[in-house]
Amino acid sequence: MLKELLEKLKQGVLQRDIELLRAAVKQAAEEGLPTQYMAEAEETKLRMEYLLSQLSSSMSDKDVRLMEAALKACEGLPERYLQEAKELKQQIEEMLKALHLSSSQKDSTALTAALATCESTGLPEVDLKDARDTKAKLDSLIANLKSGFEQKDIQVLKAALSEFEAYGAVEVEEFSTAMTTKRKIEQMLARLGVAMQLLDIQVLKASIEECQAADLPERDLQEAIWAKESIERLLATLKFSIDCQNMAGVKAAIEECPIDMVRTAIEECRSAGVPDETLQEALRERAEQQAELSESERQKLVQDLHQINDDEKRTCYNNAVNMLHASIRSGEDVPPEFEELMNQLIVDHIM
Repeated sequence: MLKELLEKLKQGVLQRDIELLRAAVKQAAEEGLPTQYMAEAEETKLRMEYLLSQLSSSMSDKDVRLMEAALKACEGLPERYLQEAKELKQQIEEMLKALHLSSSQKDSTALTAALATCESTGLPEVDLKDARDTKAKLDSLIANLKSGFEQKDIQVLKAALSEFEAYGAVEVEEFSTAMTTKRKIEQMLARLGVAMQLLDIQVLKASIEECQAADLPERDLQEAIWAKESIERLLATLKFSIDCQNMAGVKAAIEECPIDMVRTAIEECRSAGVPDETLQEALRERAEQQAELSESERQKLVQDLHQINDDEKRTCYNNAVNMLHASIRSGEDVPPEFEELMNQLIVDHIM
């Protein structure tokens, strides 16, 4: 029996078999075996229990660095004692690899998923901090994008999109929505700007209504609204004089209207059948009486006078107005030839 007991102790030490060692040491103690015969086995058992305890603790902490150190210390122990730790270490390393990759790529969707996996596994906070910081930055950028397209604010949108692109983040749905919203707003504001240049009341009203229906900020429309109100006041004055057949009143309205609305006043009078002679005289008197006008303003008035009967230029103007109006109704871009018409109008100083 003593020989069998000593063999068990020996095999336990040689095989690093913790179960065999525990059983052998326990039996030896119960049989009253002198301590010198089981000292090596007892020491080996205690050493193995300590190492496996450290390994188990590192596994509980999910700390890949502690697991690496514990596994290194356990080298030489039977594989069955290490297998679970090695598998867990590999799983954690794969999770951290996915976390670091999504963080370095600034991929919000992948980073959110990787963080959720790491958190649910219980990885140490030290392994998550950098990724959390990156996610917080991405969340802030995405929140700015959402704020921009929800407010329909072109200034906020431009700043948010620029910051998002500068950060180098992977495109998200909010970025696509913000880009689409920005383009639509820019289209509307571009149409509004051209409508203000043309000063056609119907086009201007339609463009303002389009922007208001889209809930654009009031500040982006204020200048156009002021222009519309000025035109409406001018047209109301002209209409009253025309209805009363008060040509003197018509002439006075043309002479007193702002320089950039002269064309609008002329077109309104022409459509109402006011004689060209009356319009020519009003323009001539305006140019003669307003000595404070600059040379360029005087030249414009003279050009307006000469262009009243220029059918080609009137057609150019009307075509531009019609194209812009059609663009507002459809929400689509103006056709390519629109820019050519506008350039020609600007060259000819019709607006």
